[in-house]
Amino acid sequence: MTAGKTATSDAILAAVLKSLDENKAEEVVTISLKGKSEIGDHMVIGSGRSSRQVSAMAEKLVAQIKTDFDILSKIEGRTTGDWVLIDTGDIIVHLFRPEVRGFYQHICAVGRLRSGPERDLYDDYLTRFDRTGRALALGPAKLIEVEDKKGGGVTAEAASLDRAIPSGSLICVMDERGRVQSSPQFADQLAGWRDQGRQDVTFIIGGADGVDPALRARADTAMSFGKMVWPHMLVRVMLAEQLYRAASILSGGPYHRI
Repeated sequence: MTAGKTATSDAILAAVLKSLDENKAEEVVTISLKGKSEIGDHMVIGSGRSSRQVSAMAEKLVAQIKTDFDILSKIEGRTTGDWVLIDTGDIIVHLFRPEVRGFYQHICAVGRLRSGPERDLYDDYLTRFDRTGRALALGPAKLIEVEDKKGGGVTAEAASLDRAIPSGSLICVMDERGRVQSSPQFADQLAGWRDQGRQDVTFIIGGADGVDPALRARADTAMSFGKMVWPHMLVRVMLAEQLYRAASILSGGPYHRI
């Protein structure tokens, strides 16, 4: 190795943090992934004030790791500088402009969730998710409710849902025919979408009769909470809880226990 340094994950982490500090990275957060994820031992997230600074920080970091440890890091996203992903093997580094650091979650749902225990639970879990996910470039989350079209059925509801979906958002339909996955798998999926540079994911929750087949067909993915059918109002609470659980898993928090 050029500088004779031993390429332990702790040594590489120290070099990453030193490089980011020297190049004026902001809001740097380090998350230990040891024993929790196969993607690496640590994740580092930081911000730059502009696309130029983000790209420059990434280039200097990659060069420093090559000089110190003779490691050729994988790098994605440097052409635009809005976000850059650097993979040294043991350390994953995400650099963002502040405007794109968040990976927004929208929950588009049919009907109004009125005051009561379900609403209290939903608000509590979403507050926890926003607080925990902020350091991970996850969130904030926002609920968009559309009118329950009692006379128009799922077709009319789908039209309202379609208008509520942010432009360019990845669409995930909550549907009993969707993919059933564990909480750690869901956490990895969220992190994967974020790492691909996606800025927004919209979770669609239909009304009492589910989601219109046409909307379901054009969704990017579908997710299920099991083969049982759940009240659509309760699904909001369950989804909010899983978002918080995912953030807790990715941050190494104690909330999720196996």
